[in-house]
Amino acid sequence: MLRNAGHLPGSAFVEVRAGGRTLVFSGDLGNRRKETLPDPDYPRVAELVLSESTYGDRPHRPFQATLVEFAEILARTLEAGGRVIIPSFALERAQEILFYLRRFEVEGQIPVVPVFVDSPLTSRISEIYGQLQEAFSPLVQSFYRRGIDPFAPQKLRYTRSVDESKRINELTGPAVVISGGGMLAGGRILHHLRHQLPDPKNAIVFVGYQPRGGLGHRLIEGEPEVRIHGRTVPARAKIHSLGGFSGHAGRDELLDWLAAESRIVLVHGEEPARTSLARALRSRGARVSRARAGQRFEI
Repeated sequence: MLRNAGHLPGSAFVEVRAGGRTLVFSGDLGNRRKETLPDPDYPRVAELVLSESTYGDRPHRPFQATLVEFAEILARTLEAGGRVIIPSFALERAQEILFYLRRFEVEGQIPVVPVFVDSPLTSRISEIYGQLQEAFSPLVQSFYRRGIDPFAPQKLRYTRSVDESKRINELTGPAVVISGGGMLAGGRILHHLRHQLPDPKNAIVFVGYQPRGGLGHRLIEGEPEVRIHGRTVPARAKIHSLGGFSGHAGRDELLDWLAAESRIVLVHGEEPARTSLARALRSRGARVSRARAGQRFEI
């Protein structure tokens, strides 16, 4: 049986029942603070639960505080004539950012400026969002019923070709650029960073996980210059990291989701996160182990 996981539109966790016993596999569990997606379902009490532990060592920042900070960054940067560059995953995160850009415009919190989505994959995904209305929260569904696209700021433009992408950096004036390559491992975002990082009027806003040692992590840590496409680029733009947008459940939510479970195997998490979550679960009396490659469990 597939149950709602609240991580992406249509995402699910798995419940397997056979011989009077139940196995649950969480997959990726969603952040309950999201407004665009329904909250994850709770699992049945099972003989064994395989659970993710991505944020097992820390809770998320209160989401409302994240939104306040995001609106302030946008308003301050755009009103000063700068650009806001947002590296983003193509599915769910980019659309969520568009949802709040539209809201901030409607509420008068930010000026109406061009918003470029420079990612062919994001463009294709966004085209089918309207066909998946039942996968979203009641709030998002209510917008669609009124004929409003909740993921469309006033001056939204999707760029598909390489030439269109290059022209964005030739334009002047304030703008928001959401570009593919959420962890800066490649993609069009690197071109935008190469052009926009040197300008102190601009802001780079990270809304997703940045792996340790990667380009994004080094920028967040304050490196004064970085190498992009073989060139040394000064990092004069303001760097912001908004962890509250994470699509994964935080530590407190994982503990809540697992509250009724007595036998748990932790997967999908860096070692500090798995260790911390295991310690908290054991303190409540659960039997907990951390999965290893090739390991077998009997139910």
